[in-house]
Amino acid sequence: IFDTEGRGAQAGRNPERAGAMGRQIGYARVSTDDLHGKAQKAALQAVPCDLLFFEQESGANRERPELARAPKELRSGDTLVVARLERLGRSLIHLLQIMEGLEARGIAFRSLAEGFDMQTDEGQLMMQQLGSFAEFERKRITARINSGIAAAKRRGVVFGNPRHKAGAQE
Repeated sequence: IFDTEGRGAQAGRNPERAGAMGRQIGYARVSTDDLHGKAQKAALQAVPCDLLFFEQESGANRERPELARAPKELRSGDTLVVARLERLGRSLIHLLQIMEGLEARGIAFRSLAEGFDMQTDEGQLMMQQLGSFAEFERKRITARINSGIAAAKRRGVVFGNPRHKAGAQE
């Protein structure tokens, strides 16, 4: 967590938003290539966000400590804000799971770069389109996996843990 001045590990509360309806909670993530995330922090501070969560972690990793902590801070009526959608997650399936969890709790979502806000009809349409692509992606992944397994079996590949197979032979 960093405060609204970007100073480190204390949760920052933005006094300019005190008393406002619903809080803006920011989430920023950088990979090892971008160690500081200055642009993301600046974009989120300009919103302004009441509280900002920041971490250095691969987007492919769904187990991200700050991403797990951010929703615990959110309450119904709050908005989760990201600088860019791909900073929240690289997988459409994962993004949709996050969105579903937020929606179920009455939490809005806003992505600054993509310019959509889930509180608008346009933002909801965008997420519905992403949902359609995610469903298509899931089907294609399953088909490729099944095809690969079938091809490997035809080549004589035996699946399973080699240690278990070795123990069964003894």
